[in-house]
Amino acid sequence: MYFPYLRGKQFELEALLDVSPKVYLNTLPIIEPVNTTQRKFYRKLAGKGYPLILVTNPYHPQANRLTTAVVQGILDDELSTNPTVRVGYLIDQRFRLAHFTSFLNSNPSRGKAVIFRVNPLPADLTAIAAAITKHPVEYMIFDERLTNSATRAVFNSHAQKVLITDGFQHHDRNADYPPVSTFSSNYNSWRIDGWYGIGDYLSIGDVFKEGGGQVYVVSLHITIESPSGLLMHHFSSRVHSTIKGFSAEKFAEANSLLVASPQVRPLSSSGIELFRDWHHRSHNPQLGAAKKASVMNHIELLSSLI
Repeated sequence: MYFPYLRGKQFELEALLDVSPKVYLNTLPIIEPVNTTQRKFYRKLAGKGYPLILVTNPYHPQANRLTTAVVQGILDDELSTNPTVRVGYLIDQRFRLAHFTSFLNSNPSRGKAVIFRVNPLPADLTAIAAAITKHPVEYMIFDERLTNSATRAVFNSHAQKVLITDGFQHHDRNADYPPVSTFSSNYNSWRIDGWYGIGDYLSIGDVFKEGGGQVYVVSLHITIESPSGLLMHHFSSRVHSTIKGFSAEKFAEANSLLVASPQVRPLSSSGIELFRDWHHRSHNPQLGAAKKASVMNHIELLSSLI
């Protein structure tokens, strides 16, 4: 199984709606909501019956208005008609046993996932393991970078363990992306290593920035399989690179490089087809849509490889 981790921004939710439906045969997205403005997209996801895990205790400061009660409202309203929606809980530096126990007792009709983004204190780890024996959890999910083998070993007997890797090499400045970088992934070894599934932070990385704005350079990221593993190809504009704005010209240049790339030409994902259509029509879709297409390509590729 493939577990892509998204943060509930509009372009990410649109990617889940527009990606090829067949990916959901082996893909279970994890959504950590970050705002209250995208509720209509959750309703659309529910209408399509797509499975997902919704994190009920989002972390990011920008999500401070997204209390557990607010997320529960999304579950009870927009997602109420979809029984394949699970609920997730982040184990991080905010951990409180009482809150975790409350989560385990909530939503009794929905499957549950516990997502470790920290190594808990020994006493907390013991308490978590004890609580889970009383309240079964469907998925035990671990961030490879933020947890160690000792934490994961406590739950070795769990049948559905998932390992999430941050394979994307993020740069703060788009101008700093090289033409190609490696994308770390366990897609070739996860079964041998005893995992039920793997996940990643797609072609975004484990970073969160609210909003967008004008940029100096437009960079488009495309995940491609190679004989040596996954590669991330970065197609970056050069025109007006010392000036913010001119997004249409910059996107057109970056997208021309993308569609002309010998590595991209053989690809036929839904996301790649969007880039080709925009190029054919000389259309500037705005950068959120470009990110959506990149995410769609990544999900379809990983789903095909899992």
